[in-house]
Amino acid sequence: MLITHQLEVVKTICDHAALLEQGEIVESGKLADLLVTPWSRLRQSLLHDPQAEQEFLTRHGVQGRPLCGVA
Repeated sequence: MLITHQLEVVKTICDHAALLEQGEIVESGKLADLLVTPWSRLRQSLLHDPQAEQEFLTRHGVQGRPLCGVA
């Protein structure tokens, strides 16, 4: 298992992936399927906007808590 916010890393080494939003899995499956059919707003933003990853993390962070409890 690999946990990362780096979409390019996922594209390079993963066959399957899961997208989490606020700690909950919102989508999972074969990476090729996830990249071809952007269904959720989260996935659409990650795939179509190069700055989306950082902006998403900035918007959805919980104040006073780290974005990732284990790194």
